[in-house]
Amino acid sequence: MLGLFIRKSKCELSPDPWLTSYLFWGLFSVLSLQFFCCESNQEAKSPGDIMIGGLFPIHESVSKTGQLIDVLIRFSVARLAQSLMMVHAVEEINRSGELGNITLGFHIMDSCADVTTALRNTLSFMKMNPNATDCQHSPRPPVTAVIGDYYSEISIAVTRHLNLEQIPQISYGATSGLLSDKTRFPSFLRTVPQDDHQAFAIVEILKKNNWTWVGVVNRRRIWPLNDVGTVFGITLKSGNTSKFKRFLRNLDEDSDLCQNNPFLSDFLKRSPNASFQSKIEELVNMSYPYAAFSIELAVRAIAATAKDLCVDKEWNISSLQPETFRDALKSAKFSMDGKQYSFNDYSDVDSGYDLILWRSSSQNTVDMSYSIGRFDIETKRLYISNVIDQIVRVSSKCSTCYPGQMKVTNKGFPVCCYGCRNCSKNEYSNTTDSAQCYKCDENTEYSDEGSSSCKKRLDLFLKWGDPYHITLLAFTSLGAMLTLTVGVIFLARWNTPVVRSSVGPICIVLLFSLLCTFGSVPLFGARPSDEKCRARQVFFGLSFTLSVSCILVKSFKIILAFEFDPVTQDVLKKVYKPPAIIALCMAGQAVVCTVWLSYKAPQKNSYPAFGAMLAYIGLLAILGFVLAFKGRKLPQCYNDAKFITFSMLIYFIAWIIFGPVYKNVKGEYHPAVEMVVIVISAYAILFCQFLIKCYIILFKQEKNTEAAFRQEVREFSYEVTGCEVQMWNETTVCVRQKLQLVWLQSVPDNYTLHLHPAGKNTEHGAVSPPFPLQVEREAAAKPKLRATC
Repeated sequence: MLGLFIRKSKCELSPDPWLTSYLFWGLFSVLSLQFFCCESNQEAKSPGDIMIGGLFPIHESVSKTGQLIDVLIRFSVARLAQSLMMVHAVEEINRSGELGNITLGFHIMDSCADVTTALRNTLSFMKMNPNATDCQHSPRPPVTAVIGDYYSEISIAVTRHLNLEQIPQISYGATSGLLSDKTRFPSFLRTVPQDDHQAFAIVEILKKNNWTWVGVVNRRRIWPLNDVGTVFGITLKSGNTSKFKRFLRNLDEDSDLCQNNPFLSDFLKRSPNASFQSKIEELVNMSYPYAAFSIELAVRAIAATAKDLCVDKEWNISSLQPETFRDALKSAKFSMDGKQYSFNDYSDVDSGYDLILWRSSSQNTVDMSYSIGRFDIETKRLYISNVIDQIVRVSSKCSTCYPGQMKVTNKGFPVCCYGCRNCSKNEYSNTTDSAQCYKCDENTEYSDEGSSSCKKRLDLFLKWGDPYHITLLAFTSLGAMLTLTVGVIFLARWNTPVVRSSVGPICIVLLFSLLCTFGSVPLFGARPSDEKCRARQVFFGLSFTLSVSCILVKSFKIILAFEFDPVTQDVLKKVYKPPAIIALCMAGQAVVCTVWLSYKAPQKNSYPAFGAMLAYIGLLAILGFVLAFKGRKLPQCYNDAKFITFSMLIYFIAWIIFGPVYKNVKGEYHPAVEMVVIVISAYAILFCQFLIKCYIILFKQEKNTEAAFRQEVREFSYEVTGCEVQMWNETTVCVRQKLQLVWLQSVPDNYTLHLHPAGKNTEHGAVSPPFPLQVEREAAAKPKLRATC
C-alpha cells in the first residue's frame, strides 16, 4: 500500500509507513461516518482560544439496530454530571483570569461506552479541514487536548487514534496498567493511579487489621447492607464538590448551558412531570467526589501548560501544535486545593486513594462519602483514623506465632489456620505471626535457632600478645635489620666489582623496596580500621611492585651485557632505560590501587581488586623470571640471573599456596596468612640476591677483583664461542681456538687490528668482555689474513 506524501501544494505518492497508517485510519473514519450516521454524534461546544475535547460515556450502551441510526440507551446521570464538571472547571479558570486574554473552550462528545462510537466521535477532534479540495490543511487540529474516556478499553482505542496527530489524551478513570507503557501509548496521560497501586493498598489494609484470609461472595441479587456487614471501600482520591454543587443549583432553566448543551437539554426533557429543581438535585446527588477531583485536575493540568507556553513563553496560539503541547504537558506542574501535582515517568498522577466506610442512609441507600483514611502512593503507607478500631473485628486464627517463629500452613486444616515453625540458624523474626524469617548479615551478625533478633559477631583479630603474631614480627624485624645491613655493606664497598656488576644504584632501590615491604607487615596485625585496611594493601602492593620492577631491570641488564649479536644488542640498548622502566611499572600498580581505593576501598571479601593487584605483580615477576632464566648460565661473577630465577620460583610457590589458604582460613589468623607470604617473598629476594654477594665481599675478597672477573669472562667466552682473543702487547696477538692455537707476533705495519664492539671499529683495543675481532691486511697488501671470534 502507498501512503500519501504531502509536499507544498501538490500530492505525490510515496511509500511512507506512517502515512499508510494514517490513511488507513482516515478511510476507516470516513466509512464510519458514511455507514453509522446516528444520534450519537451530539456534541456540546463552547468557543475558546484553546479547545479541549471531552469524551464521556453519557449513554452506557448502544443498540445496534441494523439501520443507519443506532439507538442510544441507558442514559447515565452520573456521567452527565461528570461532563458538567469539565464545563464548570473550564468556566472557573476563564473567570479567574489566570490565562490573561486567552480563554479555554470545550468540545464534548458522547462515547456511549462503545469503542466504535468513541472512535467515530473522536474523528471530530482530528478533522483538519473538511471543506478542503486539495492536499492543504489547517495548521493544527480543532482540539489541543482531550479529556476522557472513563473506561480503559475505550481509552486504549482512542489514544491510538489520537496519537496519529499526537494529540494528548488525559483520562480521568482509565486505570489499566497497560496504558503505562509509553512506547505503545506515548500520548496518553491520566490523573488517576494505575490498578497495581490499588492492589497494594488492599494488601496494606489486610495487614493493618490482621486479616489473614478474604472471602468473596457473589449473588445475582443485591444484598442488603445489613446482611453484608461492615464494608470498606477504596476509591480514587476525592475532591471538593461544594463549588460544583453550587454551580448546578445556580443554573437557570433558560440559561445558555441548559439550552445549548444537548446532553443536559435531553436530561431536562425527561420526566415532564418532575420539576427543574428536582432534576438538578438528581444531578447534585450523582456528583461523585472522586470524579470531581480527577476531572478538575485534568483541566488544571491543561490550563497550567497553556499558561506556560502561551503566557510565560509567549507562543503563538495559532502555531501551537499538539506534539509541542503534549511534551510540555508531561513536564507541567499544576496545583489544586493548595497542593502541587505533576505527571510521573509513566504520565500518571500519583494522587493516592481514599478509604471509605459504607453506611446505610435514611433513604435506604448506601452512603459512600464517609472517609476514614487514605493511602499514599509515594510513601506506600496507609493512614487510618482511630474510628476504625471501634468497627473492625479482628479475624480469628488457630494459633499465635511468637517472635522467633514463622507461620506455616497445616495440611488438613482450613487455610485461615496455620502452625508455627522456629526460625533456622542465622535467621530471625521479631514480630508476632510473622509470615517469614529474615536472614542476619553473615558478615557482622549471627543468631541461634528460634531467635527473635541477631547478635553482633565478636571482632576477632591478631592481638599483639599472640605468640604467632610475635613470631611473625620477630622475623619481620630481623628481615628489616638484614636489609639495612646489606645496604651499609654495599655502600661501604661501592666501587668493588661485585657491587658494580650488580648494578649498584638498582640494588639500593631494591633494598629500599624490601625495607618498605617488611614495614607493611605490622599493618596486618592488631585491631583493623578503615585507615589500616586501606594503607596496608596499598603500601604492600606499591613496595613489592618496586622490588619486582628492580629485578626486571637487572634481568634486562644481564641479557644486554651478554648479547653477542651486534644488531640485537643495539636494539636492546635503546630500550634499556632503568628509570623509565621502573616508573612505568609503578604507574600501572598505582592505577590499580587508585581505582581500588576510589570505587571499592579494601575491605573483607574485596577479592577482585586484591586479585588484580597481585595479578599485576605476578605479571611483572613472570617477565623478570623469563629474562633471568634465559641468562642463568652466565659467568659465576655474573650469577644474578640464576639467583633471580630462584627468588622468583620461591615467590610463585608461596603465592600459589596463599590463594586457597587465604580463602579458607577464618577468624583472627586470616590476615596472618598474608603476613607469612609477604615475609617469605621478601626473604627470598633478600637472600637470593644479596647473601652470596655479601659473602664474597666480606670473606672472599680475592674474587672481588677486576682480574678475577676478567678471567671468568674469558673462560665463559671460550666455552660459548669456542674462541678466545688476547692482546699481549701492541704488536702481539694470541688467538686461542678449540681446534688450534694461532700466534700472530710482530704484526707488520700494513696490518691493522680491528675490534668490533656493537658494530663499531676501534683500533688496538682490549678484549674484555669478548667482542667480534678481525685482524686483516690493508688493501694494498696481499694475502689477507682474518681471525674472528
